[in-house]
Amino acid sequence: MSIGAPHWLRSYDLDSDILNSIQNILSGADRKSPRHVYVLTSLDFAAELHEIVSPAGEDIFDDSDCYEEFFITAADFARRLETLTENLAAAEKLSLRRRNETAPATELLRYDFIIIPRLAEFALDAHRLLTLLKNRLTPTGVLITAQLNGNYHALLKEIQSGQHRFFDRHLYGQREITNLMYASFFKDVTVLPIGTDENLTGSIAENTGDSNRFWLEICRPHTPIVTALKAGEQYPGENAAITAYLRRREYDIEASDLAIDIGAIPTRRLALFIHSVIADKHKDRLLTKLSPFLPEKKLAALRHSLDELAEDDIPDFFDEFDEFEPETVAEIPAPIPDGKQHTIAFVTCVNDEARYAECCRYLKAIDMPRGWSAKLLPIRGAVSMAEGYETGRQMARAADIIVYLHQDVLVVNKNLVSNLIAIFSHSEKIGLVGVIGCRRLPETGIWWDGRRMVGQVLHACEPESIALAEHHEPAPDRFIQGVEAVDGLFIAARGSAFPNNGIKKSETSLNEKSLGIAFDGKLKCEASPSGELPEGRRGKSIYDIPWRADLFDGWHFYDSSICREYRRRGLSVVIPRQGKDFWCIHCPTEKPLDPAYHRYRQRFLREYGNELRPEV
Repeated sequence: MSIGAPHWLRSYDLDSDILNSIQNILSGADRKSPRHVYVLTSLDFAAELHEIVSPAGEDIFDDSDCYEEFFITAADFARRLETLTENLAAAEKLSLRRRNETAPATELLRYDFIIIPRLAEFALDAHRLLTLLKNRLTPTGVLITAQLNGNYHALLKEIQSGQHRFFDRHLYGQREITNLMYASFFKDVTVLPIGTDENLTGSIAENTGDSNRFWLEICRPHTPIVTALKAGEQYPGENAAITAYLRRREYDIEASDLAIDIGAIPTRRLALFIHSVIADKHKDRLLTKLSPFLPEKKLAALRHSLDELAEDDIPDFFDEFDEFEPETVAEIPAPIPDGKQHTIAFVTCVNDEARYAECCRYLKAIDMPRGWSAKLLPIRGAVSMAEGYETGRQMARAADIIVYLHQDVLVVNKNLVSNLIAIFSHSEKIGLVGVIGCRRLPETGIWWDGRRMVGQVLHACEPESIALAEHHEPAPDRFIQGVEAVDGLFIAARGSAFPNNGIKKSETSLNEKSLGIAFDGKLKCEASPSGELPEGRRGKSIYDIPWRADLFDGWHFYDSSICREYRRRGLSVVIPRQGKDFWCIHCPTEKPLDPAYHRYRQRFLREYGNELRPEV
């Protein structure tokens, strides 16, 4: 397939590489049951694929959306992808409506293989399309696609020379395309380099960009381990309870309310859970914390099973290509207590009490610096996120720091308050702190379409798996990175009462231990369902910035909007260095992107579009 190809792409046969990869996958696939395949490519490519698949009997080979011409313009291909998106969304909506009406459900055809080269590169909304496609795969189905490598050296040279050839598409590096797949709820994602430029030496590629022209993505809804864990669930909710138990033990959160006998879980099943839902860097720590609850023999067998699972893992391809990591990097300095009383408020829009209760368990485990207290401010019955957060902001106007937090977020950074104090004390121009976002918003206004994303967060969209969205960290000599937008799952705002001159910056060491911060113990916080925080300093200030509930009366783009409002007033939005760990675990429910999302995107662009300065 050729879509506006320059000479360095015309000389490379992408179709051949994709077909070879598909043949390798199919060679080991079960052929006992009918095989259903959907393909959106040129008819020539589809014909070659048809020979590889060799359908027979009840097999379905759907090439109805393929195009005749070998050469297709980017605009034409984008329109085909948009039509596919709308058709998939309409079919899903119809099926859901019939199910709700207790009518005979329209069973959606599910595919064993969906093959669409260059999908994310040209789709208007790749995240939405990928999510819809994921829902049309069988539990063991595979999506196969490939995208132009945004870091390929020849592409970078053309962009740097001012050529506009690639302004009609989304360009991805390996991390960006992997994180897009995870965000679209694919749990098993393999990204491989294809189309390597043999004329490049390693040193040239290292200095001028990657040597491979494309990334090939092989994506599945679930890993084999997740499939096994789901199949082994003894009663509804068992897997969620086991995961909650393990996670609470990992972070020293009380778990007595969970009716889980960890010793009664079969060793192999327990090993699969730990392997699948606990970050690699935390597994040894968790085993140590589980040791009082497990017989010594079972603990040894558990370690052995985990070692076997680790050996079976595919090595992380990122390890080869990660940028050089210096031995020392700037870390967030520790604040020096000023002897005064201060408050941090946690504002959350709540419509699921169970999720919020779990969120609060983690908030109450945060370490508090001396002189600081906290207040939980749940906002129930909000008609929009911006309206709810504005209500919370008014209730918390006496607070020094206000954290706006989704109800499905677990804050696992126990030094959160100390870190935020230090960041806001670093400069009076810092207005907001997030955990993940982008340095420049693209022309779409969607932060995850941005060329340079920053930060990290652990996603746990289902009880049996996790996915770490991990982007760039601040430069080695910085502990924060200025960005244009952050995700709304966690946004900390400097309150009008923040003591700009009361907390000193460390002028010597950036090592927290050497500064000897004293703590009063755990966070003491009680929910305040009806009243404001105690009266305090309330003077109008540059930091007294309202949420734009007048524009964003739904659940989208409230986060990018508040970032723009702060930047309009000359204040910075930053993401901190989270080091070798993440601050938050995000536990959302998997669902397709709300159709209203793009309506609010248009509102955002009408209000702020002229202020954006997208990167290529």
